[in-house]
Amino acid sequence: MGVRRVFARLLLSDLGGAAITLSLAVTGGVLSTYTRDPRLRELLALPVRWPRYVYIFLSPARPKPSLFFQDTVSLVAVIAADVALYGLLTYFALSMLSAFRKREVRYDAPPAPGT
Repeated sequence: MGVRRVFARLLLSDLGGAAITLSLAVTGGVLSTYTRDPRLRELLALPVRWPRYVYIFLSPARPKPSLFFQDTVSLVAVIAADVALYGLLTYFALSMLSAFRKREVRYDAPPAPGT
């Protein structure tokens, strides 16, 4: 596998991770406006806001339970974690697609008869 293919796969996985994050955020935001149930709204926000839940679960100091974005740094961290996770999933999907893709096998020509 060439270096160019690896870099192309990395670039595609970054773009795919950003596209998946954006599409999940927009879809969850639009769908959450059609419901009044707070539990369903939290479930719709879960694919994008999972880094906040992981941070609160793993934090030794137990921060206050507010899961809203209080500052720009936490918003950037959540976006970066989402792009990294979904980019990694895209990278593995592209790797599996490349591994299972049929490749043309080249054979040498058979020897001439009588030699």
